[in-house]
Amino acid sequence: MESIAGLAPRARARLAGVFEALEGFPAAFGQVTVIAMLAASGDAATTAHNILANEGLYRLGFAIPLAAVGLHIVWTLLIYQLFLPVNRTLALVASSANREVVRIGRADENDVIFIANPVRLLRDDHQRDFTG
Repeated sequence: MESIAGLAPRARARLAGVFEALEGFPAAFGQVTVIAMLAASGDAATTAHNILANEGLYRLGFAIPLAAVGLHIVWTLLIYQLFLPVNRTLALVASSANREVVRIGRADENDVIFIANPVRLLRDDHQRDFTG
């Protein structure tokens, strides 16, 4: 990050804006577009079939937003560097708030129980656990 530290404040602010804008694309694409391709509104059986038939796509829908977490971290570091010469407290507050956003997002996206279990439960070899 030393090469970024040498940037002028305006260039650093623009770079932070680019990372902030880029952050939204993988998050929205993975959580909305990819998952929506598998979901059949009002038809749980079709949704289950789609998830089983496209297990890789289902997992990709949760993995793509992890790229957004990386972009958010870079954006946070740039904002910290941008605000540091102005006010150290402001820089720390901004980076702390962004760190919490990343923590909340990570907890939501990385919860393996909610990502892996639907696929495991929908497979034939686990259906007998519920039918006896």
